[in-house]
Amino acid sequence: MPLKAKTLSGKIVYAWNYNGEKPIYCPYCSGEMYFRDRSTGLVKRREHFAHKVKCAYYWEPETEEHEEMKYILMIWLKKFYPESSDVEIKVGKYIADVYVKFPRFYVVVEAQYSDLSDSRFLKKSLNYCWSKAYQLWVWHDRFRDKLWKQRGDVVRFELGRLVWQYIAEIAGQIVLLDPKSWKFGVYNIGERLSKLRFKLEDKVWDSVFNFKPQLDAETGFIKLVRVR
Repeated sequence: MPLKAKTLSGKIVYAWNYNGEKPIYCPYCSGEMYFRDRSTGLVKRREHFAHKVKCAYYWEPETEEHEEMKYILMIWLKKFYPESSDVEIKVGKYIADVYVKFPRFYVVVEAQYSDLSDSRFLKKSLNYCWSKAYQLWVWHDRFRDKLWKQRGDVVRFELGRLVWQYIAEIAGQIVLLDPKSWKFGVYNIGERLSKLRFKLEDKVWDSVFNFKPQLDAETGFIKLVRVR
């Protein structure tokens, strides 16, 4: 569900510090919205906005887990880039979960909780490529055992072929997020051993605030690096 809206004057407001200003509208379809918080009966769900009439523009069904991931990623990036990061930004045909603008390029961060087909991944990834946006895909911790089968320092991929071509051969790094602990699990992928088997160079779990996104000049993709 949307985490941001706009006021009648065009000011952008966010669900996590919304002060009740009305009316509020969707930044993209301009349809009227309303605010939902835990007092409305959605006890487990993070505060968010909702459309009074179904938005024909872009909003897709969203799980509570994805909404929480998106919020954590936004808070994480705001720490390092308070003026140049934002949530739910239109990039090409899709709305990126989180967005960071740098002087010479920009980065979209996609939070992934649900299973993702090759075709869906390809559509979104190519859309961002055509829009000249660098990408960082962050997977929910539930994929820790589902993404691959690990034996020692070797991993065998279990998801779609295209997804893993991107992650292993191009990005060279798998990033997981545990929303309960606010920790990233960063897995660096090394040498290919067979069609879907790769060497696992190293892995580390640490607070999200101990990592920053960095452009890898060799691959042209975004990786996480530790800041301490």
